[in-house]
Amino acid sequence: MAQTYFIGDTATLTAVFTDTISGTVVDPAAVTLSVQAPNGAETDYPYDAGSGIITRESDGRYRAEYPIAQAGQYRYRWRSVGPDGVETGSFRSHRTPFDN
Repeated sequence: MAQTYFIGDTATLTAVFTDTISGTVVDPAAVTLSVQAPNGAETDYPYDAGSGIITRESDGRYRAEYPIAQAGQYRYRWRSVGPDGVETGSFRSHRTPFDN
């Protein structure tokens, strides 16, 4: 079941990249997170050490702290190059009982 958040929360999105042959966790040459908001707008967030919403936690392990601004279904896709890989996921967000 997908995680549920409220508007104003921060969603924690994670990815682990592995070598498809050895299964070893590896750092890709490039990592990008794409997030599609409930209104259909898609935004790309490339990993750039020290800036942006993506943090490298350790070899091949990345985390993004994504701010929730709309109610509805979000979809996201992590992409890597060198090695090439894709991880996808989704989550829902709702208005809080205090929102008008």
